[in-house]
Amino acid sequence: MSVLTFERSPANLCNLPLEIVIKYVLPHVGAAGLNNLALVDNKWKDCVELFIKRFNTVVDLSKPCKQDLFNFITDQATNLVKLDLGGCLNSPIGKQHPENLENLIKCNKNLEEVYIPNTWISPQVVHALAWNSKNLKVVQLSSFKIRLYDLEHDVGDEVDLEGAALISSRKLWPCSCWGTELEMEEEFELGNQFELAHHLLPASLWGSSSVGTQTGEETEEKKLLNNLRLLRKNADFEDFAWQSMGKKDRNLMDPLNFHEYKCKRGLFYDGNNEQDDFFLHHMAQFFEATDSENSDSDE
Repeated sequence: MSVLTFERSPANLCNLPLEIVIKYVLPHVGAAGLNNLALVDNKWKDCVELFIKRFNTVVDLSKPCKQDLFNFITDQATNLVKLDLGGCLNSPIGKQHPENLENLIKCNKNLEEVYIPNTWISPQVVHALAWNSKNLKVVQLSSFKIRLYDLEHDVGDEVDLEGAALISSRKLWPCSCWGTELEMEEEFELGNQFELAHHLLPASLWGSSSVGTQTGEETEEKKLLNNLRLLRKNADFEDFAWQSMGKKDRNLMDPLNFHEYKCKRGLFYDGNNEQDDFFLHHMAQFFEATDSENSDSDE
């Protein structure tokens, strides 16, 4: 009985139909591999660009990479579901990357997961996440890495290490309490009070995505604070502020929680829960009771 034998020939990517390559091959290549493939010839360049623009749903730059790779893999992308820029570092003084990131978020309405814990961003990026990503489920960013750009101070024709023009900017913290270190108390529970906070904030905050409707008199700090509140309310929001400062091993209350529960400007601040104010509160009650007893004895 004869046995049929088949000779295996090595798979040739060039012989596969374009539809098979786009659907089953390119999603597993990775950003660096796609960049290399696009350099082969015009045919593969067009194929990769089509994939990025219409079919790619995941950008994984969790490992260290350069800005050029970010620009390549996100150029004209419109169908992203997950964006991980954990390894994509940028200069705090250049505004081009925050602008590109803001536009990317606005162009990808289906985003569900955004990881930018090590990225310097603008308040416009936070606003875009809070208002333009209706399907957003998970957000990781550092509120210590938010800068306000385009200030009036002129820096001339200087450029940063990447050749981008320097723009005058400053750190933007929503409140003066931002950055206060307080270890979490074991019995302290945050609860879901953001779900019940509608009546404590301006109606325009919950009802419109227009910055202008958030009362034109609001400061940049107040706008940023309200957008962070929206992220906390609508998504699984994790602030990597302390991790970005090298303090991830300490059980510190994140800045937004500290503001809301421990700062007098916060939504859920209760002075009776603060040690000093608690003492003063009971002293006041004591003197009120004493005055009442004295008035009764006088009668």
